[in-house]
Amino acid sequence: MKLPKKTISLFAIISALSVPIVRADDSATGWKLPTNPGNLPEDFMGSIGNITTWLLEFTIVVTVLAMIYGGLVYVEASGDQDRITMAKKSIKYAVIGVAMAGLAYAVVNLVITKILVGATV
Repeated sequence: MKLPKKTISLFAIISALSVPIVRADDSATGWKLPTNPGNLPEDFMGSIGNITTWLLEFTIVVTVLAMIYGGLVYVEASGDQDRITMAKKSIKYAVIGVAMAGLAYAVVNLVITKILVGATV
């Protein structure tokens, strides 16, 4: 399947705009760079929590890109049922993937916060 250059360019522009460069600060001062961009933990469980958070954020970005791709294929299908079916599957699997990633994130955080950290060894 070969995509037109216009589609690839549009996909690249949308991808570049969807990546956050700075994080919003809670104060009313506006946008600021984070003071501790690594959010470095002091313990092993904090490291696991940071890794799972990063993986969830990465999964959300990939999901958005997959949904945009599916939408573009759907729009460019021009009535071709095979391409419409492929686009619908792409969007459906992206939503299922992000739901599974969210559940995995919740389970890992539950295990870390309630079971491992609260346990006495």
